[in-house]
Amino acid sequence: MSQNRMLDEKDQPAVVSTHAPGRPPNEALLMLRSAQQTLQTPAATQSWPPSAEALNQVAADLAVAEEELTVQLAELDTAARARARGRALTRQVIDGLPVAVLTTSPTGEVLEANPAAEELLQATVHELRDTETVFSSFAPDERRAARDLLHRVTHETDTTHASLSLLPSGGAPVPCAVIATRARPEDGPVQVRWVLQPVLTPGPAGPAYQETLVELARLGVGDTDLTTLLRRVAELAVQAAPAVAAASLLLGDPADPAGIVSTSPLAQAGDGLQYMSSTGPMFEAYATGSPVSTVDALGDQRWPDLARGVGEAVSSGSWLALPLVLQEQPIGVLMLYGDVGHTLAEPALEQLAPFAQAAATLVRDSRTIEQMRSGQEQLRQALASRAVIDQAKGMIMLSRRCSAEEAFAVLVRMSNDSNRKIRELATELVADAVQGRPPV
Repeated sequence: MSQNRMLDEKDQPAVVSTHAPGRPPNEALLMLRSAQQTLQTPAATQSWPPSAEALNQVAADLAVAEEELTVQLAELDTAARARARGRALTRQVIDGLPVAVLTTSPTGEVLEANPAAEELLQATVHELRDTETVFSSFAPDERRAARDLLHRVTHETDTTHASLSLLPSGGAPVPCAVIATRARPEDGPVQVRWVLQPVLTPGPAGPAYQETLVELARLGVGDTDLTTLLRRVAELAVQAAPAVAAASLLLGDPADPAGIVSTSPLAQAGDGLQYMSSTGPMFEAYATGSPVSTVDALGDQRWPDLARGVGEAVSSGSWLALPLVLQEQPIGVLMLYGDVGHTLAEPALEQLAPFAQAAATLVRDSRTIEQMRSGQEQLRQALASRAVIDQAKGMIMLSRRCSAEEAFAVLVRMSNDSNRKIRELATELVADAVQGRPPV
């Protein structure tokens, strides 16, 4: 190769445009463009190889580009892990429900089954996947109706329901209320979620109740803040049981709650009465970790202080307190207030238990997401600090013609002299360079 070889335009590597319409410039691409322009200057193209000064500039640009690409790759990796974790948390919410939930493809192939579905069908999720379609889980004379249900939810409406009989492995048919709803994962094909509730006694497992369970399964952290999610759980609990007039969700010890959401003034009055008297079903459920019910809260001899100073806004009907439990430790209480003449006893307890469990799961997942976000922010700040410090070091190296170690020593000395953090000084130096001011 001739030492005086000229670099023609056709010899230059193609560089992607530094930014797309509507998006900010990419730092790595800007540095790559700068390196290319350095090699294309008249001084660099008159002889080959380029001068040491040109190569030093190219090396500095490539170092910044590499740093920026490292940051971008780390951010992409963090985002991918957060998305995967979000999907895992959604599965955890469904797995924690004591209601059978099956997930299938639009043609009926079984994709997932929560533990309650495995118990109901007496088959593991792997065994269910080995079957041809979900229809084999229904009684033979109900399979056409199940196919019609799947067709409606995939072609006509997002949610539909029917009364069908399931056929557990080796067991007798089980009458069930079935709701099918269309799910739309962000990065996958459409799926169908089946909620299956055995109808052992008339009433509780009607279509309205099933629809509240579908809504409950749709709740997930990341959609909105935890307070809004918990308020929605309380609202769904009221919709699920006709005997419930109001509900509230309390986080933490009732003696010093971390937060309370409620559905109506009736629930607020009942919560306030228990809080002011430091007694009642709420306190007992939290202390014992077990459900506590009463048919006449204000006349119950277990809590005589409740009746003192009671106002007209407080209902004297049946109350039910369900503890929120994580790792065998109470973390809050779902408080349910019944209308006068209604009793929130054993049937209501079974009917409303999924809502307390879902609330506890949402609290757990919210805490997990918050820890992940905190870790991501710390990583982002660390990567940003390293990038701006390295940029400032490069500027000092060019200005003083010194090594990287000597440039960093300059930053340390400036930090000590000014009693400022190295990152702050580096940020200021880079900002000055952007505005055309040379480094000090």
